[in-house]
Amino acid sequence: MIVQKVAFFIACLIFGEWFILFFIRISEHKVNTVPAIGQNLAPVFGTIMFNYAMVVTVPSWCNEKTHSTRINPVMGGATLVGTILFFMVGWLGAIAYTIDPDGDLLSAINDIDGTLYTQIGVYVFPLAVVATSIPIYSIIVRYNLIENQICGKAWANFFAVVLPWLVVIPFYTGNGLENVINWSTLFSNGIINFIIPFMLYIKARRRKMELTYREKNELDMPITTTEKGESYCFDRIHTEDTVVVENPHFAFGKCFSDDSYTPIIISAVFVSALIISNIGILIINIMQVANVY
Repeated sequence: MIVQKVAFFIACLIFGEWFILFFIRISEHKVNTVPAIGQNLAPVFGTIMFNYAMVVTVPSWCNEKTHSTRINPVMGGATLVGTILFFMVGWLGAIAYTIDPDGDLLSAINDIDGTLYTQIGVYVFPLAVVATSIPIYSIIVRYNLIENQICGKAWANFFAVVLPWLVVIPFYTGNGLENVINWSTLFSNGIINFIIPFMLYIKARRRKMELTYREKNELDMPITTTEKGESYCFDRIHTEDTVVVENPHFAFGKCFSDDSYTPIIISAVFVSALIISNIGILIINIMQVANVY
């Protein structure tokens, strides 16, 4: 947890430095025109989906969080802040810098404003944002493999810690990483993080609609727990303070009744749109590989 807090603080400092740098360049140089729609959407789609791949970590986080932690505000707030940062950094960076088609914003900042502070920010940013998230995914994968009795601890450590590095390192140079992100988004990230959760939600919502009134009340019964912030564990209680919290099982909470089909329709629309998008991007990638435009 301390690693994540330090990484978040460093990332905020880097974002602040970049915003100041962007506004200085915009005020001193000619502003670039950013098209509303780019010429090559396939890698953009893959990168965007990759940035929201944290959905797969939510179930494990729900098992570790305290009962008083509200899922919807935490996930919604974090996603909203992240989306705003993605948009502002990308848009202002494209306005302030002329980015090479084969390059990225980090290389443009490093090449044009190669001061000591900007170079430190460019090289520290991947470590603070990307590298610190790798142990979290490794822990989650190892936890799931052992918890579901798929393999023992030794093989779980190999699949969760060693194998990802063996797979990624050969593809890290050139366009290899970009290709891995694009294709993995189509066949794994997009399906696992977006399509399957919506389908599970539809299934769970329909299952709850089939329950009796008594069963629904038992399912939605508030939880009375004794906890103390982040130090709470299921087998160790560190305080005598009793907290009564609601027990929402669905993302829409009390916005809709248990018999409403509106959440199911909304989820079905998202699933359909994601499937169509995946198929469209898959066709574009195949056409690019076959040099068909």
